[in-house]
Amino acid sequence: MNGKRLALFIILLSLFSFSTSIEASTIVNPKQKYSYSQMEKDIKNLAKKYPDLIQYEVIGKSEYGRNIYAVALGKGNSTVFINGSHHAREWLSTNLNMHMLEQYARAYKSNSTMGGYRVRTVLNETTMWFVPMVNPDGVQLQQFGLSAFPSKDHASIIQMNDGSRDFKRWKANAKGVDLNRQYDADWRNIKNDPGKPKFANYKGTRPHSASETKAIVDFTYRIDPEMTVSYHSSGEILFWNFHQTGSRYNRDLAYAKQIGKLTGYRLIYPGPNPSGGGMTDWFIQEFKRPGFTPELGRYPGQTNLPISEFDRVWKQNRYVGLYVAYEGHKLYLNRLSTVAENEVSKAEREANRLTEFYIITSPKNVRLTPEFERQYDKTRDAISNAASTVRQLPNNAVKRNLQQRLERTIELRRRATLVMRAMNRGELLTERNVELNQSIDKNTLNDKTIAALESVKHELQRTEAAIENVVGVGNRRVISQAYAVPAKETIALIDGAVTKYLALNEVEITLTKDGPEKASTQLKKAASIQISNSSRMKEIAKQLTQRENELHAKIEKAQSNNTKEETPAKQEEVPPKQEEKPKELDNPSNKSGFTDVRDGHPSIEEIVWLSNRNIINGYSDGTFKPSNHITRRQAALMIARAFELDLEKRPNTNFTDVATTLNGYEEIAAVIDEGLFAEFVKGDQFGPNQPLTRAEMATILTNAYQLSSTSTLSHITDIQSHWAEAHITTLVEHNITTGFTDHTFRPESPLTRAHFSVFMARTEEPTFRP
Repeated sequence: MNGKRLALFIILLSLFSFSTSIEASTIVNPKQKYSYSQMEKDIKNLAKKYPDLIQYEVIGKSEYGRNIYAVALGKGNSTVFINGSHHAREWLSTNLNMHMLEQYARAYKSNSTMGGYRVRTVLNETTMWFVPMVNPDGVQLQQFGLSAFPSKDHASIIQMNDGSRDFKRWKANAKGVDLNRQYDADWRNIKNDPGKPKFANYKGTRPHSASETKAIVDFTYRIDPEMTVSYHSSGEILFWNFHQTGSRYNRDLAYAKQIGKLTGYRLIYPGPNPSGGGMTDWFIQEFKRPGFTPELGRYPGQTNLPISEFDRVWKQNRYVGLYVAYEGHKLYLNRLSTVAENEVSKAEREANRLTEFYIITSPKNVRLTPEFERQYDKTRDAISNAASTVRQLPNNAVKRNLQQRLERTIELRRRATLVMRAMNRGELLTERNVELNQSIDKNTLNDKTIAALESVKHELQRTEAAIENVVGVGNRRVISQAYAVPAKETIALIDGAVTKYLALNEVEITLTKDGPEKASTQLKKAASIQISNSSRMKEIAKQLTQRENELHAKIEKAQSNNTKEETPAKQEEVPPKQEEKPKELDNPSNKSGFTDVRDGHPSIEEIVWLSNRNIINGYSDGTFKPSNHITRRQAALMIARAFELDLEKRPNTNFTDVATTLNGYEEIAAVIDEGLFAEFVKGDQFGPNQPLTRAEMATILTNAYQLSSTSTLSHITDIQSHWAEAHITTLVEHNITTGFTDHTFRPESPLTRAHFSVFMARTEEPTFRP
């Protein structure tokens, strides 16, 4: 009897373990035929559930246009790369990637350990990148057959499958290229190649010719991982070696043995001529770093692993990602000083190249070219990357030396920034000057001409102020010759004519209002105003002379009429009008112009300053609503106005939540095109009505105003390892923010409209800074 009870208990316990192995609160269900569409949905839901921990991006398209997704988990500077489903029938590796991603995120949030690893510590130090499905077309074909592909291609796909409509054995992409034989690692010597597109083994016409492989190669270069794990199936074996020798061989063998110990997989020791062409082979060869290919599950034949194999696969591999991330961070630290040196050297090279564009010898060379802008962006990115790496070094002589070198590159970029600002202002001045000259050449002198002249004068003032900030007397002189001098010449050409035109208008008004005597005096003064004798002004001068003569005739006629005798009528005496006592004002003094921002409001000076510059407008009911949270859309509007961004010909944003009819669509498209929101707006949604956080504010302002810093903070306690730490650090250094009295910044807190106005005004105008 006791034996039966024990057996029943064991059965119930096993059923309970099975049912709770994947909890109801999770998003990813790995115990299913895991499709491309399910993965896509789960990735977006994971990013929504863990917005501060998980981000995703599309790194390329498959041959048939499906997205290849990369998902980042973690906040560290070191990176590792895990991927799956290079081969279509091996899609259970996608299940593993996605389940691993979610389980690690859950452990991070609960601050728990897995396999002895403190998950939060590991992911604060290392960012784990996943590409769960490298081959979405192939997986779709293997799982669902021809229905997801154009009918015109069905015949060729069937031919690649040896005439069969059963695609369970399919490994290649949907164009018949085996993606794990595509990498440039001894590619020419790959064996057993069928020589044409096939369901398996065809290596393609050249390395990286398949769009999926190219996306992985480009992405790997970009994230520069310390280790990679490329999951395949099947056999429960581990590939790890590709021509390593010496210390690299010993290092990678030690890692492989530990992964073998975690998984129970047998290590494969290839002979002197491994076949190559695989992602792991290429990574080991190209980066000289450890790469691994675990083959999941027991061999099922030429088909996918059954779902029933997943529990075994997860149990074997659940700690592999953490082990790789943990060890990858140590590798990163070991080479950090070398990385920092290389990145600072790169920043120096890019900054020195930048000087070629902004040290100018002739006015004809003063032009903000696309090459200048690209080099500026490359320099900015190089400095940012170098500064991020240098900050991680221990405080020693090496770090101080690198910081000093970085300060020089920052100064060179600052000089370029000042030149670019002067050129931007100058280009706008040139546009206004062209418009004014067109009016002159049309022999037109009217209110539109006057407005064009005032616009040129206004832009000239702003341009000269920008030129004054440019470093170098020679640069200032040449830029002034390119922009300011032509504008001044146009002003000198037309200014006298406009002055005379306005004076004649006043004469006509005076004649009607005050009579001919006063008008005659004014006309004499107007007649003395000198007009340019340039041939371009000949017709306009003729028009003004004609009008002057007409007014003279009108005045003489009016004077003649006044000399005729008239018997004046008796005037009735009108009693003086009693002064009325002024009424009390209904509202107290309010210089802001907004009914809800009264004198004494702590942010009124900044709000008034921005309002006077038309950066903020308020609401149609006359309010500003300073305590309301500012939205991303409203922030985009303010930035676009502040920088007078060109709203024309911007690329479509393709955001699903930003209709082209939305008020602010053009401004959103402009700030996205400028890259000002790129660090926190990911995927296919902008979140126009989403409250802006303090971290996002810091990112926008430092990007838009091109602020920089290489210092570290000690008194702000809640931004270490935060994604916006560098931007917040920069605002503090520039005294745009001081944080709260408890030494926090609260980066994820939403921002009010008043507070954003304060920060923006402080950034625009240093006198507002505390």
